[in-house]
Amino acid sequence: RHILPGCQNADIYGNFGLHQSALALAAVVLDDVDSDGNGPTKEMLDWVMQSGGLECDINPSHHLGRKYYLTGGDVMPTLYDLIDRDGFGNETSPMYNCIWLRYCKIVADVLYGYDGYPEADLYANPKFCQLLRSISPLTMLNAYTPNIGDAGLAGRRGVDISVEVLADLYEKLQEPLFAQLVYAFNGNSVQGLPRDIFSSEADSLPQRILAVINEYGQLQLPSDDLPGYGFAALRDGSPKNVDTVIKFDFTKMQMADSSGKERTVYPHANIYRSTSVGDYISYDFEVIQGKAYRFILNAALHPDYGIFKVQLDDNVIKEDLDLYADSLSLDELHDLGVWDLTPGQHRITFTCTGQRPGASNFYFGHRELILTSPEQIEPESPFADMRGACIYYGRTFGHGHADALGLGIYGYDL
Repeated sequence: RHILPGCQNADIYGNFGLHQSALALAAVVLDDVDSDGNGPTKEMLDWVMQSGGLECDINPSHHLGRKYYLTGGDVMPTLYDLIDRDGFGNETSPMYNCIWLRYCKIVADVLYGYDGYPEADLYANPKFCQLLRSISPLTMLNAYTPNIGDAGLAGRRGVDISVEVLADLYEKLQEPLFAQLVYAFNGNSVQGLPRDIFSSEADSLPQRILAVINEYGQLQLPSDDLPGYGFAALRDGSPKNVDTVIKFDFTKMQMADSSGKERTVYPHANIYRSTSVGDYISYDFEVIQGKAYRFILNAALHPDYGIFKVQLDDNVIKEDLDLYADSLSLDELHDLGVWDLTPGQHRITFTCTGQRPGASNFYFGHRELILTSPEQIEPESPFADMRGACIYYGRTFGHGHADALGLGIYGYDL
């Protein structure tokens, strides 16, 4: 109940979508609606939707001589008056436009299927749905969002919208584009997709994504011009039909079992601090498609590291994985051979069997397990034959740069 006055007093305030989503979530959790549809929940959600903005009262009696307050959440007027024909708000930077997308989506999600406020189903609003589609047409080579305006880094690889958000958009809107984006941004794979715990069809999501890819093909955006936002892209080439590369990031996985020694998680690797022969650590992983895979371990080398036996379920697949080196070497790829997997969950275990003479410890530094086709020793990019160029010619305010003209050149997965 305190969230509404907190927003009205601008104690809770941020980029567009942040305070609105906080209040909408609080309103639905409160769920205080009488038989006529009135009550605190309706009052809070009405405020989220109504016109208004940040105002300032200048008065010597206020702290520092001024007091800010908000007159409304302004969601509906913003959708109709500010969102342009391409679905963008009044920001230059795609990263900041993604804030609009993510947090307005939270408002829509908490109201989705909520019968206490049926007048605001945002997923039925065409302008809102265009906002949800806005970032996708900026994508270059199926792997980059152009670094326009305040983007963190110049030449930064990656996309500004998460696979989790895109997967949920596919579930809500059932548009093939979102399934293609999920597949592309997930490394041309349906492996490890996030599942909505509230969806009765969550377990079938990978199969439904694959069905879209089989019918419509991989993501291949055309050359395009977005005059509302001010962006044009020239694209050439097609994604290669390479076998899926599945990566399991140990830094984000929970241990399934261990001999009880300390595990330290660093950005570049997990360090399992084995102290003697017999110490071990295990991880569980799941594959969607049962077939033969080449197992590649991305592990570091170091003077502190020992020798390990690798087991897949109950089978030893490597007897003497030696990770000793005179100095630190990151991201070393170790071929563990080709092994058949059935669909479902499996376990990989690393057991210390000794150390090289001169090694100062029995530690194990490991980053990720990579599954590729049997013929692949190193992962191959599906985007290596694609190239493109883009130009930004839009607004300069809203986390933008004074020089509006921005050029981007992309090619061959560089």
